[in-house]
Amino acid sequence: MEKELIEELNEKGITQTEYADEGFVDSEDVSSILSDAKLVESDLDVDKHRWYETSLYVYKLEDGFLLGIRAVSDIFSEMSGLEDIDWDLNFQEMERVQAVTYKVK
Repeated sequence: MEKELIEELNEKGITQTEYADEGFVDSEDVSSILSDAKLVESDLDVDKHRWYETSLYVYKLEDGFLLGIRAVSDIFSEMSGLEDIDWDLNFQEMERVQAVTYKVK
């Protein structure tokens, strides 16, 4: 069911109108999905462009499914807004991967 949901959302071409902390869009489709979801990670896989950058936001849905949303996370031009970028949200299935890292002792 989740794969169909992702395909359906991506086919709709939902244009981002708000930042992540404001809910991305004023869309019933996205709002209903995220209403009971928990944000588990943000600002992953940053992709920098000339005037803006996108990041992945990972939400855990009630059934445990991990939904990733690629969205504009920052705009570098003071003269531009989200309406100038015209970014369509991209929905993806995510999986949790543990990684080894090191730090100074």
